[in-house]
Amino acid sequence: MYARITIGIDLGITSRHQVCALGQDGSKRLMTISTTPSDLDGMLEAVGGPDHVDVVLEPTGLSWVAVATYLMSQGCCVYRVDTRKAHGFRKVLSRDVKSDRADAEALARMLLVAPEQMRPMRQLEREQFMLARLLKTREGIVDARAEVVLHIKSALPAYLPALVRQLVGGELGRIERMLLRDFLDPQVVLDAGPEGLRAAVTDAKLAGRTPKTEPLIAAWIAGAEQTRKLYDGRMAFRFAQRQVRVLLRQYDGFAPLIAELDKDIAELHQALDSQGLFQTLPGVGQTVSAAFCAVLGGPASLVERFPSPRHLISFVGLDPRKSQSGGNNREGQHISKSGNRMLRRYLYLAAETARRKDLELAKFYDRLIARGKHHSCAVIAVAAKLLRRLYAVCKRAAAGDEKGYVRRDGDGRPITAREATAMVRERYPSKTAQAKARRDAARNLRPKDRVIFGTAFADVVQQHRN
Repeated sequence: MYARITIGIDLGITSRHQVCALGQDGSKRLMTISTTPSDLDGMLEAVGGPDHVDVVLEPTGLSWVAVATYLMSQGCCVYRVDTRKAHGFRKVLSRDVKSDRADAEALARMLLVAPEQMRPMRQLEREQFMLARLLKTREGIVDARAEVVLHIKSALPAYLPALVRQLVGGELGRIERMLLRDFLDPQVVLDAGPEGLRAAVTDAKLAGRTPKTEPLIAAWIAGAEQTRKLYDGRMAFRFAQRQVRVLLRQYDGFAPLIAELDKDIAELHQALDSQGLFQTLPGVGQTVSAAFCAVLGGPASLVERFPSPRHLISFVGLDPRKSQSGGNNREGQHISKSGNRMLRRYLYLAAETARRKDLELAKFYDRLIARGKHHSCAVIAVAAKLLRRLYAVCKRAAAGDEKGYVRRDGDGRPITAREATAMVRERYPSKTAQAKARRDAARNLRPKDRVIFGTAFADVVQQHRN
């Protein structure tokens, strides 16, 4: 009978992997392997077989996937550790030495020192893994598209200074993009006139898309006149037009890529959450639900992996850090951020929407704001509450209740999503709605009331100064 062996593998992407095998009797064995079945089998044979082997590795790129999958299929218990923890532990063992073999030994010793803090990997589920990779690719494309928009907007103060506030501060819609593509040169705009711009919008099949078309055309012509006077021929708008066209062509190229990815994401998402339970939660659409499935698995897998909502919140990284020393215990620490960054990003967006569509979450958010919490802090707390509701939905589904999340009013009566949104808008209006209500109230005052109100306000200010 063999003693249990702990193997640390420092993975290489272009180089061979460094292996350190530690036995319970204090023995140490160093090896170098590649990601091939023969090398991995030889490593296991050198330590006496896979049945008594624990393997610890870091998620270096994606080189861990093939190694971990094969070793788990052979019967090994594989642990994947956080890179930051592994780096800190290695510095404790050998502060002045940095080598691949030292990293491999540090990984092996982590399991011996703190086994209770490490969790064995589950066998790789191909749908979940591919869903995570597709979402990661989609996230990168969306970020790249946003970067292109920033490039376009950064050029507008030079090319269209009169329209900076109107274009830079908002979305670049289809009409705005069409005008930027063909009518950046102020002389071209003035030669075309309002009729030419309207004809261009009609030819592009954008007519009637928005009631702001006519005001936008008028502002575009006025801005072109001011820009022409500012430069008076001292700007080469022909080349500026080509630059913006290239950027807009790059922007338009992202849309079919995202659509193609969304089709595959929807197929994998359906395989993991066929009942659509995740999407019954407020603020959770198809993309956010797919992110839940990619990181947490389907509803049944989620309940199996996490014994309680607290474990789920800790895994995602929304649990607060603990800072206590002696008699001091600092409350209100930042969240740990120890989980998946992509999931936290989507979860934050879901919580931002959910607080506007669920009465209980809106009340919870409003209570935190009233206590002086920052908006971001309050939304993160809503996100943690949303995770608890996600866990409850999955727990009920495991028991046979697959109706999903049910919205309720203040008396506990089930209500529809539209009714919940209307109640939230009525009871917890946004700052924009409150400002609009104040403007409407001031506009409806009679002239005499306005004078009285203004005089009373002036008297209060004068008393305060005295």
